[in-house]
Amino acid sequence: MNLCRVAYAYRDLQETVASLLLIPIKDMLDNSCVNQLETLVKRVSACWLRLTIERRKFTESISTVKSNPQ
Repeated sequence: MNLCRVAYAYRDLQETVASLLLIPIKDMLDNSCVNQLETLVKRVSACWLRLTIERRKFTESISTVKSNPQ
């Protein structure tokens, strides 16, 4: 597992959430923000997918180490 990839994905997720928090709720209801919101949702989904993949790799690595102790 590459901890840097996890750190970058987590940072991207935090930055995207911070971007979402900067948009006032009333603006979220305005059509002019729809594209921005869609982009941010896609970024959150991509970050979450990267974190999920890295977690799975980590779990598999732990299982391998446990099944093949040195």
